[in-house]
Amino acid sequence: MDGMLAEMGHFVVDSFCPKKMQINVDKHKINIKCEAIHQLLGVPCGDVTIESMGKMDFLMCFLAVMVECHGQGRCKEKILDKLTGPLAILTLLYVDSIECKGIKMDKNTNPISLWNMSRLKERQKWEIENGGFGKGKFKRLSKVIVDNDEGDIGYSDEIEVLEKVFDVLQKQKNLFDSKFERLFENHPQRQEVLELKAKYDLLMHSTDSIRSGGENEETIEVNRDNYDTKVFNKVIDAWVDVLNYEEKYRSPTLPYRLFCDTDLIHDHYYLIVFELKHTAISVIDNFSDTYPLVHLNNHENYFQKDSAYKVKEIFVKYLEHVKHAKIDELNAMKIKKVKIPWATTSNSLDCAIFVMRHMKKKYMGAKEEFNSGLSTNGPRKNKQLKILRKKYAAHILLSESNKLRDKILIEVLGK
Repeated sequence: MDGMLAEMGHFVVDSFCPKKMQINVDKHKINIKCEAIHQLLGVPCGDVTIESMGKMDFLMCFLAVMVECHGQGRCKEKILDKLTGPLAILTLLYVDSIECKGIKMDKNTNPISLWNMSRLKERQKWEIENGGFGKGKFKRLSKVIVDNDEGDIGYSDEIEVLEKVFDVLQKQKNLFDSKFERLFENHPQRQEVLELKAKYDLLMHSTDSIRSGGENEETIEVNRDNYDTKVFNKVIDAWVDVLNYEEKYRSPTLPYRLFCDTDLIHDHYYLIVFELKHTAISVIDNFSDTYPLVHLNNHENYFQKDSAYKVKEIFVKYLEHVKHAKIDELNAMKIKKVKIPWATTSNSLDCAIFVMRHMKKKYMGAKEEFNSGLSTNGPRKNKQLKILRKKYAAHILLSESNKLRDKILIEVLGK
């Protein structure tokens, strides 16, 4: 605030009782306590210490900003000799505790940001013209809004930060465009240049983005809205080839994984995981147990088994053929379904996308918690699934395992 208003300031000071530390407004009493200052301004209160910057340094900094100082910001050390309630804080407590019908309040804006000099003048004028100060209803203090875990950032502050970030991005984009244009003119057929242009086009032509979370966060982008088509099993099989190819880049500390195609599972797709090291068989399905599409009934007759146990029997026969050491353990093992927080009750259309996501996010076994990065919120999860359709399609097309990759890149780029 640039200063205080005379009429409103006189009213607040006249209403202030220093002995009881309260502002008496009509029949209401606005108590001035540490909690009130904390709630109003977000100043640390309670267990938060300020030892690192020095108590006196912090106090002088706060007083210089909120109370008064000499010209050019030099602190008034003598103010420490006798400190009384500063007018700025008293006025803020008054305007935020007493309603004013003539002023629209934004509950999502912090009081310290809302009550600037312009608004205070507007309120003072309205109150004087409508019977005087302190005629409104008493209400609780507003709370400082915390937008994230790192500090108190109001809406206007966040907009300002994002605008600065946008300016930086715009400058970087212009720089990239100018440099890449020269590069592309000189080397239009180079593989690295084509790949870079494909990535750039995917980024620039997208309009939406999410952060999937997980150990290695990924930025996923999309610009289409029509995703009402079920993904064919051959797309999953192509994804299998891509992931098997990329296993050679895995960390040496991670177990080797081998992905198989969808020949034995049709219509509704889900993931079956055989763990040979710790001996376990798990099913990961996007449908919850409330409305299960995958049943786990075993039977002596192969044709009466559910699909998961049919797959198990074929896999065990393969292990017998190669004389694997874990045959007996795996044969005696029951299949267990992994409970996932992001399970659905009605989305059968995206089962293939769920499977591809579950394959990608490295299920580390029944003994460890599995996190796919998918939201438990329905609308947000649907948005993520739509985005993943495009991401995985691009991943398959641009994969080193795709024999037609170079041809596709040249055709897409029109060269």
